[in-house]
Amino acid sequence: MLSFHLAVAFIVGTLVLVACAGRSTTPEAPDSSETTLPYTIARSDLIPPEREPDFDIVGAVWEIIRAEPDESEPFTIDVPVPDELPSGVTPQQLVIVGYEPGAPGDSPFWLLASDVTLDEQRGVLTTQSSGSGLFAAAIPLDYWTVAASSGGSYEIYYVSDSDVPEGAAPTLIADLQAELEAARAWLLGEGYPDPVDALGESQRVFLVPLRGGRGLVRSSNLGTVLLLSNRLDRVPDALRGVVTHELFHLSQQQALLDTAADQTWIREASAEYVAVQRLGIEGGRPHVDSSCENYKRTITDTRGINEYHNWTFVAYMEHRQPGFVQQLVQLPQDADVVDQLGMLAGVPLNELFARYALSYRLLRSYPLAGELSCPAPATIAVGTGEQSFQLPPLAGLLLAVTGPAPQRYVLTIETAGDPYVALWQRFTDGYEPLPAVEPVAPGRIVRQIDCAAAGAPPAAIVLAVGAGETPAEIRVSTRVEGEC
Repeated sequence: MLSFHLAVAFIVGTLVLVACAGRSTTPEAPDSSETTLPYTIARSDLIPPEREPDFDIVGAVWEIIRAEPDESEPFTIDVPVPDELPSGVTPQQLVIVGYEPGAPGDSPFWLLASDVTLDEQRGVLTTQSSGSGLFAAAIPLDYWTVAASSGGSYEIYYVSDSDVPEGAAPTLIADLQAELEAARAWLLGEGYPDPVDALGESQRVFLVPLRGGRGLVRSSNLGTVLLLSNRLDRVPDALRGVVTHELFHLSQQQALLDTAADQTWIREASAEYVAVQRLGIEGGRPHVDSSCENYKRTITDTRGINEYHNWTFVAYMEHRQPGFVQQLVQLPQDADVVDQLGMLAGVPLNELFARYALSYRLLRSYPLAGELSCPAPATIAVGTGEQSFQLPPLAGLLLAVTGPAPQRYVLTIETAGDPYVALWQRFTDGYEPLPAVEPVAPGRIVRQIDCAAAGAPPAAIVLAVGAGETPAEIRVSTRVEGEC
């Protein structure tokens, strides 16, 4: 699961620092002889109520606005040390925290900077930031404890306070440390971007109580953290798949894959596919659609866990166009993935989804698939009258037309919404396309099925239907034309 948000509160030009350390009121601007800085800082009246439980804010909240909106590299920011500190607290104990409002539909959160220095002469705390936002000085609380830090790429934290509900330290630290490094090595070996986004520091991983998922990535101006469920030791077989999925999200972030909400489906589907790519079908559990009907839903639907099940679409695209996932992470940040699909596949979108529906049984070809098998598509018996079917955008449909041999029958197909329709003969070991038939009128196809096609060896005549970016409808009717 991925929670993405990039700061957008930028201004243009090089601005002068307009605040000095620890004022209880809005500070005055320094004189023009002072050195200009690549940001401006001003007292903010906004003190967001949402806080993580591992620190207390001290003093004012400051709004820091970067002057160079096009700069992608982290830059150094200063936060004033408050004039008044709680009893027993020294400036050396302070850290910097940043507020992340969250993308639409996400919860806001605060995040501690991973590397803070104190400049006592200037009276400021200093750290690295990747963008503008709200920042404050804070006192860290004894809530998170470093559980494993071997100098590698990842530093694991866990809830150590026994008074915190569900805060007991998990027993999977060593396994998790090894798996993080192994998954990173595999991703790098496959040519994916480095799954680390910590402003030059070790990537922080927190084991926390999670509801409704086993892991997520949270990004802010102070770096990105990886949150994993502190109950992963209860489902040990899930560890490798969760780690691979979440680390790939970091690879996507390093590649600047678009963070817009309407791209959630492809981020989750491709991360789930990468877990399957590494681990076999076990990497995708429990996101295996055993009903084998996910192709009937639009791929952009993110309700429930639909976007995770859509790893099968990514697998199909990778099979059709090797390197598809690599091309995804290399797309420009503002690229619309749907617009790219037809180009990458080499066919129009409606045909692409008809072919995807026909190939959905690719689940069987994955290692460790076990007893997984897909039921036959919905059937239409010859002579039963007209039947109608609706297709959402970017989805497919399979229909099997069965007629008792030796009979000849006529198949009439009427469509609306510009779907792609192809007829195939279904055998026990695969499919074979039937020659195309020219429409007798726009949206109307009439096909006579002779005795050879209706009887053995084909098991059925299959209609593979695909919708493009608009909804589609198909109406199918059959009538018997006589015996052979």
